[in-house]
Formats: sequence, C-alpha cells, structure tokens
Amino acid sequence: MRVLYILHTNSLTDGSTKSFLALVDGMAAAGAGVEPYIVLPGDGALSSLLRSKGMRVFALNYRFSIYPHLRRWQDWLLFLPRLAYWQWLEHRAVRHVTAICRDNGVDLIHSNVSVVAIGMKVAHRLHLPCVYHLREYGGQTWGMHYFPSHRSYLAAMQRAGAYTVCITRDVQRYYGLCDDGRSRVIYNGLFPAAYRPAPSSTDGNYFLFAGRIEAAKGVQMLLEAYRLYAASCKDALPLWLAGREPDASAYVRSLHAYVEQHGLEGKVIFLGERTDIYILMQQARAIVVASPLEGFGRCTAEAMYNGCLVVGRDTCGTKEQMDNGVSLTGDEIALRFTTTQQLAAHLKECASAPRDAYDAMRQRAATTVRRLYSTEANVRGVHRLYCDILSTTKSNAR
Repeated sequence: MRVLYILHTNSLTDGSTKSFLALVDGMAAAGAGVEPYIVLPGDGALSSLLRSKGMRVFALNYRFSIYPHLRRWQDWLLFLPRLAYWQWLEHRAVRHVTAICRDNGVDLIHSNVSVVAIGMKVAHRLHLPCVYHLREYGGQTWGMHYFPSHRSYLAAMQRAGAYTVCITRDVQRYYGLCDDGRSRVIYNGLFPAAYRPAPSSTDGNYFLFAGRIEAAKGVQMLLEAYRLYAASCKDALPLWLAGREPDASAYVRSLHAYVEQHGLEGKVIFLGERTDIYILMQQARAIVVASPLEGFGRCTAEAMYNGCLVVGRDTCGTKEQMDNGVSLTGDEIALRFTTTQQLAAHLKECASAPRDAYDAMRQRAATTVRRLYSTEANVRGVHRLYCDILSTTKSNAR
C-alpha cells in the first residue's frame, strides 16, 4: 500500500518527528508492505535523513493551518497580509500534493499532526481515506487557533473516509471520539521491545527538565518549585534545563529574569538543545515533567525507558502513563504532583533519599514502557488500521 504522510516540521528533535520516524522505520523493519511518500515544509535535517533512507520526499512551502499569532504590535499590522499569504501557500501546496497522489497512486493520506490541513483537503478532493494523528489538545497546547475554526476541524473528522489515531485515551476524550468506531487509541512507539539502555557509569547530582522552553511545558511552575526547594536546602542540587529556547520569546526572557531575581544563577542551568539527552536522563537524580497539557508525554516514557525517576504532573497524557503503570504493575511508577508545593516537596525528598530508594519504582516504570510503548506495538496498531481502512474502502467501491 502507498501512504502519503504530511509533516509539519523538519526538526529531528520534535516529539512528533521521533514518533513518525519510529513508525516508518518500524514498518520497514516489519516488512509491512507500506511504501511511504513524505511531504515536508521545505528542506532541512529531517528531509535529508529521510532521503538517506531511500524514501520519497517532497519539500513544499506551507505553514500551520492556524491564525497568525498576535504577540507584538507588528503582528497586528501584519495579521491580514500573513493570513492571506499562508492561505495562498496552503492552496498551492494542496495542488502539488494532489498531483503527487495522482501520479503515484497513493492509497491513503496520513497527517502526522492536526495543525496542518493539507491532507484533509487533498483527501476530500480525491475521495481518499485520511488518517488524522491527534497528538495534542487542539490549539490549547501551543496557544494556536485553527483556521477557520476548531469546529471546522471536528467536522472534517466526521466526513466519510476520515479516521483518527489518538495517542492517549484522554486525547480521544478531548475530541469527543470515544464512541467513534473510526477512532483508535494507539500509543507512540519509542524503542524496540528488546532495547535496553547501556548502563551509565556515573550518577549526576542534578534535576533535569527536557523539552522546548515554552509556557506549554510548565517551566515557570518548575522554577517556582525549585526556588522553594532551594530555599529550604543549603546544598540544593542544580536544575538543568535541556531544550530549545525560541528566539525573541518574551516567555524565555521572563524565565531568565526570574532566575536572576531570585539569585538562582549557577543553580538553574539552561543547556540549550542537546543530542545526548538519553545520557542526561540516565545520570539525573530525577526528571521533572510539569506540562499541564501533555498529549502523550514522550519525554516521560523515554526517561522511564532509560531508568530515570520521573516526577510528573498528574494531568493529561502524563497522568495516563502513570495510571497505566499502576494498572499493569499494581503500584506507582512515578512521583505525582499537582501543585507547586507538592513538586518542591518531591525535589527535596529525591535529593535527600538514598539513590537506591526508588529502584523498584524505576523498574516498574521501565517494565510498563517496554510493554505498552514499544515500536512493535505501535506499528501493529497503525498497520492494522491501514488494512481495515483499505478493506472498507474496497468494500464500499463494489
């Protein structure tokens, strides 16, 4: 079968990119018979990697299917011109993708995230089945507003030939798809089930945050909790923040100002984007996942795979992973918090406890992730969906 994938980024570090690569690589390794055609917004690191794997890649110029952000006064002045330009780019991309599908006999379209509407428009035009991979809580996650509306996206998902993959049950509930027979919950695939991380030779005396430095990740709450912890402990462990800091972000500037204001320089370290994140996880005292609206929480599962203790916010995808662990193993697989004070207490507890105090919890966490979030399980679920879709399509065509 020929599947055309539409991606929203060329970044190799984006969580949705990692999940996509695990899927297409897993399909190839399993001999699933899926021939991928991949559309990306321009050329970059990801398109180069995919071409090196021998995959068909099409670099087009398009943007998210959202309204332009209004953060500065210049944004207000440029709002309508930007909106018109983005829509023109999308219209042109739809024509190109339509031609790609026709020229290559594509069987179905798979949109890797919900913020790009090109796939749904081409599928509707060519009467092809379309899979929407719902990885986030609509526009809430990134402060985005779908164009022309969130309701229009929901309506598109109800069309004939539309199917959805939700990365958690909670995401499925958010979109109101729990009773929709065309919607399936398929967890992200992280590593092969047989994967075992190389044991770390050293232990790092630091707490870790890993992810984009943005409001959606709850970094402000983490800094506030760390300040409370550091004030109550003479030799507080440092906090390392590993992740990309968006250029010219007022939020990032406010975080640095907060650190300076409370005298946390030298304790709170902004590492920037890192390529050794798994090593940092293996050596950290614990990793903190503070996002209030985490779709799945790939960072949570990756840390657990790598034997790192997780201190996780008891909401959305992070909560679902922790609940899954309790259901599977009979006990907690992470330390939960909902308030800043609870997080500060966990930091203090982790810093003072012996390193082996949480060994059993870390082991339960690793077992949960290997059982539920392997690439093999992800590939089986998505491939089964593809087969069911094409079988239904052929039956309807008779």
